[in-house]
Amino acid sequence: MFVKTRAQLRRLLVDFSKGVTTPLTCRLLGRPQAPEVPESLHLLLSAKTWDFGVLAALSFEHSTGRRWPIVVHEDGTITPDQRKTIEHFLECRFVTRAEADAVAEQRLANHPLSLDQRRSHVFMLKFFDLEPFAPKERFVYLDSDIIFYREAREVIDWQASGRHECWFNEDTRETYCSPREEIEAEMGVSLWRAVNAGFCLVTKRALSLDLTERLLTTFQGRARHPQFYEQTLWALNASHFGQGGLLPRTYEISWGLLKRPGCICRHYVGPPAKDILYIEGTHSLLAQALLKKLRLA
Repeated sequence: MFVKTRAQLRRLLVDFSKGVTTPLTCRLLGRPQAPEVPESLHLLLSAKTWDFGVLAALSFEHSTGRRWPIVVHEDGTITPDQRKTIEHFLECRFVTRAEADAVAEQRLANHPLSLDQRRSHVFMLKFFDLEPFAPKERFVYLDSDIIFYREAREVIDWQASGRHECWFNEDTRETYCSPREEIEAEMGVSLWRAVNAGFCLVTKRALSLDLTERLLTTFQGRARHPQFYEQTLWALNASHFGQGGLLPRTYEISWGLLKRPGCICRHYVGPPAKDILYIEGTHSLLAQALLKKLRLA
């Protein structure tokens, strides 16, 4: 009985957050009144994750104190009403799946396995679709289930420096398409450890379609975990480029109930974590937004 009641209470909290707290938080946060930086911020959203994504983008901008040109990519499921709301809150460049498909068919024409992977697996859009729609040499990618809570000093420094480096969150465990030793032996590249591709600071100079195609060709039919191709490709390209690395663990990835004290952001991984994001994430941001309004009043 207690377990059932607890589950019902959790469901009520999540539903309240979806219907009330999240849209209220987005309205109160808004976009910062600050100069726009050249580097673009990219998100891949679906009909199920779009509201997460709006909150993630707004929290990121406020943690950096800057406005970023926002580019929203969609997986083909976003409805017209959802798009209208996304564009209202983020004032973004919205890239439809049809538009991205047309670009990819031309861009990947000479890389058939890359094209096939992009056609077959939606997460591969994260790897192949950002570069052609990023207006400058450097850009940021952000998963929809990451919320920023504190000043992201490392991101601010990367943006201001103009350095051509790649930076990623450190995963809780290493998840590549095959064991590190096999990839390193076949590709001749020492991989950075435990790269998580949910949050990426990227330079286009690090990305090689030829290197990408070579990994897909090498491990075709024998990858232990093909669902992690996308993350492996980020790690391979960045490691081969060799500039950058892993962000501090205050850029948190965790499966726990509550974020760790002092964390800059939290990546809410695992199915139950999506409910925790709605409960912890939206209410924490709402409290921050209200306190900021009171200080400015």
